[in-house]
Amino acid sequence: MTLEERLKYCTICTNRNMNRDIGIVCGLTKQKPNFINECNKFIKDEVETQRKLALELNAAGDAETSPDASPQRNVNIGIIILTLGIIATLSGFIITYGAIIAGILMIIKGVRQKKIMKEYQEFHTNTSSNNIKKPFDTTFLEKSSEMMSEIRYWALVSFSIQNSNNQDAQENFLIKELEKLSPKDIIGFRLRTDQLLYDTYTSEIWCAGYLMNGGCSDDAFEYFRLWIISRGKEVYNKAKDNPDSLANELIEGEVYYEFESFWSAGIEAFRNKTGKELYDYIADDLKTKKGNYPQFEFNWSDEKPETMKALCPNLFSKMWN
Repeated sequence: MTLEERLKYCTICTNRNMNRDIGIVCGLTKQKPNFINECNKFIKDEVETQRKLALELNAAGDAETSPDASPQRNVNIGIIILTLGIIATLSGFIITYGAIIAGILMIIKGVRQKKIMKEYQEFHTNTSSNNIKKPFDTTFLEKSSEMMSEIRYWALVSFSIQNSNNQDAQENFLIKELEKLSPKDIIGFRLRTDQLLYDTYTSEIWCAGYLMNGGCSDDAFEYFRLWIISRGKEVYNKAKDNPDSLANELIEGEVYYEFESFWSAGIEAFRNKTGKELYDYIADDLKTKKGNYPQFEFNWSDEKPETMKALCPNLFSKMWN
């Protein structure tokens, strides 16, 4: 959601305020809005809503033609005036270009107002009192070390693959699906991701990441393993057993095989659901934290390409320059 889209909500919220230097701000935070998908402090100002609608309709064309003027009525009147003007002109009566122009302008006004009303109805359906989500009660929210089951986790990842065609779409889909779950389940999703990252922290998979991305720093290795996870259970398990199997996942024209924001899906969903930070509700004693990764010595080196070829022959043949 962009700042402009957020401000549409703020302009009709009873908590709005005006800052002389930066414009409209939240009266509670004194800052520009930064909520993700919804603001749990939003209270609709019905009077301001109707005032803004009237202004927009008037701006589209004088809406005060008659007490019961409406967009469709304006279109109908415009069509009648335009038709009569054309008939009169073709029949040899007094030239009625003025009527023709007036009819066209009336139609344009009505069409513009219909568009405004449609946008108004769509937007305000989403801001009606019944559709505003109540803030999640975090009174009994506790830290958790319980991972989501592998069956549920991989089903969710598979579902996200089926319903997206790029990484942004997959991330957004995961966020929306995770928001439907309990906070504990969202934490569990993140903890399962951490476990899968932990289990693939090996020299051999690092070699595959180096070959596929033309280099692989510590952070890049993490993003690479997240990409592997995002491809689903089968790809993950094959790569864990034999990193060279990732040669089957190469895509022509693809530059980097990374998915940094996959890790953020749980964080965003948890924040949207509870207004809290997920990190604050992860148990402190988890072995799968990044700082607890196992130590190993690399059994390959880019200075000795033959060592990389021995580990990942297919990837080496396709990716080593």
